[in-house]
Amino acid sequence: MQSPIDDAAVGGPQGPQTGSIFVFSGGSEVPPISATATLVLPDDPFTCESDITVDACRIRVDCNAIDVTPVGGGQITFGTTPPVTIVSTAPAPGFAESDDVGDISAGQPVTFLIAGTGAVPAMSASVPAPSQATVTSSFDGTPIPTTSDFVLTWTGATTGTLELGVVAGIDGDFGLVDCSFPAAPGSGTISKAALQMFPSGGLARFELSNAVTQQAGAWTIELGVGYDALWPDGSYAQAVLNLTN
Repeated sequence: MQSPIDDAAVGGPQGPQTGSIFVFSGGSEVPPISATATLVLPDDPFTCESDITVDACRIRVDCNAIDVTPVGGGQITFGTTPPVTIVSTAPAPGFAESDDVGDISAGQPVTFLIAGTGAVPAMSASVPAPSQATVTSSFDGTPIPTTSDFVLTWTGATTGTLELGVVAGIDGDFGLVDCSFPAAPGSGTISKAALQMFPSGGLARFELSNAVTQQAGAWTIELGVGYDALWPDGSYAQAVLNLTN
């Protein structure tokens, strides 16, 4: 998985640091994909002209990559089936680390054991894999009016968080949207106030995740397990977002 990070800044991380380590699987996606661990240390390498939260959605516009010093996590063991140990080294500028791990199933607890390095302290946690969702809202290519709330619906997910992510624009200025909803109700409302702040269009994807936050030393790291959400035909839930006034 690539992350548009500019040239690394000189020197190691200073002050409070944040990052994320996720085990991500297609679950029952057709065709199936292998589980992958994605490491982003530090996290969120973007600066945006505007970054606001409206109801369930975080909306960022006119974003560009910023200089980030990649940091290696050292030896990391994932309690998957079978368990997998990888060695995380600082990736080249412009990339997030991504490594294949074992299969995961809904409800399975996945352990994270980080041995630590001079830059990242040791830490551990256990995170249960969420259940997978099937998105039932008409979304792909269907214009969504911004004059009223939009109710996103799904089935099958009883645990975790469902997230709608939208990326609009390429290379230059671009927008980022993240809307998060508890999975169990089977629906979540994107308010018209939020929709009116969205970019006019973009590529949308849907994910399910469970995560915990661990703090050690100067670091706050989110450790999580996730699945792609699916369309009713079992394929990966990705869509073109079209908005209309």
